[in-house]
Amino acid sequence: MKHYLRFFLISIISLAILVTIIGLFFPSTVRLSKAINIHTRCEDLGYEVADMSKWTKWNPFVADAYRQQILKISNDSLSANNFKIRWKYKSPGKLVAEMDNGIHKPGSMGWNCITYPHTDSLTLQWFIDVPLRWYPWERFSSLILENSYGPKMQEGLQNLKQLIEMH
Repeated sequence: MKHYLRFFLISIISLAILVTIIGLFFPSTVRLSKAINIHTRCEDLGYEVADMSKWTKWNPFVADAYRQQILKISNDSLSANNFKIRWKYKSPGKLVAEMDNGIHKPGSMGWNCITYPHTDSLTLQWFIDVPLRWYPWERFSSLILENSYGPKMQEGLQNLKQLIEMH
């Protein structure tokens, strides 16, 4: 019986070490990115994105939390329970906000306005940078981030496009 217990413990410890080592080959930061073409100018786009109180109109993450009445919003910050978003950098073509949930490393979220000469539209890129600690479960969870956040990000960009192009 002692041999089985020793074999079991050595197997569990070896498996944990192997999973941790494999997890270290995953990147320490993951960037989720979605983009859409919008017929507008960067300045007009900035009015809707730079004011966090307007996010309830187009951002599905914020709209859901706002409907549940767990969200506090101002022009420059947003908070719900321990989760906070505040502006880190603002310019006409690029906006970056810091996201902090009090548990993990702070991440960032941003929008890049990419213009092309001689066109009447631009490409808006929405990105979320998620920093990961060395823990294997965090590194392996990065595999499902795209499926978790990607569709809502694309929905938000589509909502924003409709809102901007209506004006």
